[in-house]
Amino acid sequence: MLTAMEMRQIERSGLEPRRDKLDAYGPEALFREAWRDTCEVLGGDLAEVLPRIAVLTLKPDAIVSRRGAQCLDFLTRAGFRLLGARPFTMNRLLMHEIWRYQWNCATLDKSRLFDLMFAGRRCLALYLLDERPEGGHRGARRLSALKGPADAARRAPHHLRTSIGMRNPMLSFVHTPDEPIDVVRELGLMLDGPTRRRWLRRLRTPTGDLENAVLLTLRELEARTPAHDLDPHEVLARRLGASSLSDWGWSGLDDVRRALGPARSPQAAWDLITLAAEVVTPHLAGVAPRLPGPPGLRAAQ
Repeated sequence: MLTAMEMRQIERSGLEPRRDKLDAYGPEALFREAWRDTCEVLGGDLAEVLPRIAVLTLKPDAIVSRRGAQCLDFLTRAGFRLLGARPFTMNRLLMHEIWRYQWNCATLDKSRLFDLMFAGRRCLALYLLDERPEGGHRGARRLSALKGPADAARRAPHHLRTSIGMRNPMLSFVHTPDEPIDVVRELGLMLDGPTRRRWLRRLRTPTGDLENAVLLTLRELEARTPAHDLDPHEVLARRLGASSLSDWGWSGLDDVRRALGPARSPQAAWDLITLAAEVVTPHLAGVAPRLPGPPGLRAAQ
């Protein structure tokens, strides 16, 4: 649990985290380690710097479908300075830890589909500093709002997910922590201590906009990742000579797997993911996540 000193540090920080998140994250040793490092590295600048920090992770579906450059352009135009990028390999344990407080309402079919989509695949974490705060919204909070809901019916033209052409909530392309306390938690989950402190020092004393360096890192990652456009109509026509999903009567992942056969290549694996994302039921009826998303986005996280 958070110690009395750690609670006082959080209360004095001015971050105003949600109480339900503090109750949930408090017992997590990795969160407490990350909070300690954040306090030590940012020091007296914590209340000024941490609310301006944002992190956006390009998920494997964004990498394979080549949405990364569009995301970088959106972030720059929105007033976020790119301070670095870190490629990493997702695994199923990290995937379940990041969204630990949402998996309780997921179907097992969604869990299995996300294993296929994430486990062993490369992602790219972008570290950002907000240079255009809007009132009380800055950093992670502002980027979370700009990202937009996963539900296309609830998105607006100015949202990132609209800009990059997201249409299926199962293929959402990007992940962002919703507020500063979530940034700290994910720094604990994704980085070891020395790496975390190195990134925090870079965020505290930025040396410039590294947009070109970040773009080069993205291009190198894409060069090692076969492309796939994630278009279900193209996959249906190419693999099954069909034009409509409804003709197949699929109800879940196993139906799609049987129709397509073994996925023995990267393209075949993404064919399976693309079609399964159209038919898998994501949520258990009547079950709410243990930690809902921010107001306005909760129905679509």
